[in-house]
Amino acid sequence: MPEHGPQNQAEPEMSGRAMLLLGGTMSVAVVCVFGLTLLLGGTSPSAEGAPAGGQAPVPPAQQEPPPASPAPSGTVTAPPVAIPAVTGLSTTSAVGSLAERRIPVGAVIRVPSSQQAGLVVRSYPASGTSLRSGAPVTLYVSAGQGGSITGNQVAVPYFIGLSEQQARGTAAMLGFQVTVSGTGTVVSVQQPRPGAVYLRGSTVTLTLR
Repeated sequence: MPEHGPQNQAEPEMSGRAMLLLGGTMSVAVVCVFGLTLLLGGTSPSAEGAPAGGQAPVPPAQQEPPPASPAPSGTVTAPPVAIPAVTGLSTTSAVGSLAERRIPVGAVIRVPSSQQAGLVVRSYPASGTSLRSGAPVTLYVSAGQGGSITGNQVAVPYFIGLSEQQARGTAAMLGFQVTVSGTGTVVSVQQPRPGAVYLRGSTVTLTLR
């Protein structure tokens, strides 16, 4: 009868070695897999949100502001203009002097005075005052002993920038008839030209907008 004792003892010993080898192999495999995972797919907390190329995003506070919009082309601000000396001048000369400087005459007011009729007693604002472009001037003219303050010839005032009521009032005091088109204020179209001398009763054409 053959002896089976030694073989029965060897089989458990062989099974234990196989288990040790298998366990070691699996441990190495797990370590390799974990290492590859960290190497290929892992990201550090500081790199989260970084764009492609490895550059960190620029914080909003560090971004350059957009360039300022250029000023509209063609925008021109006219400089202030000083009122010329008109006191003592005839109404025609005073109106013509203001027209040369593109200063509108807002009103012509007759006032009692011992001076000759038609002479400018004063202006408002006073001579030498700086005015913004388009601001009107009021002329106070001597009424004398009555009669016309302008004579037979009248200088066309600068009407541009005046309202229709102001333009009509100034024209009436100077002896002009007025024809208007449109509504609003007087714009650049004006006939005859400012400063031109015409006979009393002539018609001035004004365009309003």
